Amino acid sequence: MPRRFTVVAFLCLGLLLAPSDIELAFAHRLMAKYRLLPGYQIQLESWFDISSESAKSAEVLVYRQNGELLTKGSLNDKGVFVFEVAQIETLRIVISAAGGHRAEVTIAARELRRAWPDLPEPAKAEDAEPFADRSPTVAWQDVLLGITFVLALAAFVMSMRNAQALRQTRNGNLNQDGPNQ
Repeated sequence: MPRRFTVVAFLCLGLLLAPSDIELAFAHRLMAKYRLLPGYQIQLESWFDISSESAKSAEVLVYRQNGELLTKGSLNDKGVFVFEVAQIETLRIVISAAGGHRAEVTIAARELRRAWPDLPEPAKAEDAEPFADRSPTVAWQDVLLGITFVLALAAFVMSMRNAQALRQTRNGNLNQDGPNQ
């Protein structure tokens, strides 16, 4: 049984260390940022952090501070959604993309008040272009966590092999000492 476990452990370790596309090796998060536009409009942008792909057609729900739904819609092909607000209040924006990915953004009322002291002309929503830096964001903590996992797995496999060697050594010593006594 321990030998079978060792073989399985080495196969798992081999799969982890096998060359592969880095995008497939890491899970990706749904990212979101917003920008305040003239005319009490808010431009929301969402994308996946590793691939920088837009979260096309992701559902967007905008909630008021009291939890009431203010507006809803979908991101366009560029990953952008623009909506207008009629009053200054804290907003909670939830973006839900395929595969269960979800991002949430909160915009404080004081930020809206600071940005819009008066009401300028509205911007055209269809002219909205992406604005956020979409460069891949693989944190060094993620890389360190992966290396730590591989080292822990290797230590576990080595401890199993050492335990097996100790059992064999004890069994060998008992067999040699047993009949002579």
